[in-house]
Amino acid sequence: MIVDKFSEIFAGNKDGYGLYQDGKHIFVKKPVIKELYNQHLTGKISLGIVPIRADNKCKFGALDLDDHKKGGIKKDFDYNKSIFNGMDFSSRRKAYPKENGVCVGL
Repeated sequence: MIVDKFSEIFAGNKDGYGLYQDGKHIFVKKPVIKELYNQHLTGKISLGIVPIRADNKCKFGALDLDDHKKGGIKKDFDYNKSIFNGMDFSSRRKAYPKENGVCVGL
């Protein structure tokens, strides 16, 4: 099941998570459960997993390149003019296109 794989790849801190709702980012101090990943993958919530685990290690990293601001200036992302130009992303797991940008899981 995709939720199982996604929650395995993006496993982080299990004691809390971020949400984007009503135009604000909030941190929720509740356990991270698979249903949250499911709601994120089905577009019901915008979920942020804290990559640093309780053992002070990270299993993943992510770049979220978009603009959530209301009335924000929308720009095309130009890789060649970005700070990422020349970086080797050959080990990246997946690039997830989004409406106003892209999220790259590392």
